Amino acid sequence: MPYLTHEEYMAMETFASVTLEEFPKLLNVASDVIDNITNHYYEAYPIEEDLNVFRKNHFLKAVACQIGYLKEVGASSTNGVNNNPQSVSIGRTTVSKGNSTAKQVEKALLTNDAVNYLYPTGLLYSGRGRF
Repeated sequence: MPYLTHEEYMAMETFASVTLEEFPKLLNVASDVIDNITNHYYEAYPIEEDLNVFRKNHFLKAVACQIGYLKEVGASSTNGVNNNPQSVSIGRTTVSKGNSTAKQVEKALLTNDAVNYLYPTGLLYSGRGRF
């Protein structure tokens, strides 16, 4: 069962606008990313049964934040996030990103903002417990 509906996501009003057509793919990728760093907690313990409202709400905000991030970067994989051109040429004009000899910095698929929502929940720890 999906963690969020499109209506719930749009009601949060703090993240990137996503169309109804884009939403399912972005939700699947965002859910996978967040599930991975939370050790799949809500796959073992259904989110609907969680009595800890704070943990549940922050988890949902992290998923929504991840959806917004994926929409903004226009990618759904680490390779896609990092596969941006280093320069663009139009006619005789070329625009380059920084120094061509500088080491390429890899961007993460996971946004730090989603991690910040999860920090106070205890979901980032490797152990898994119900409470």
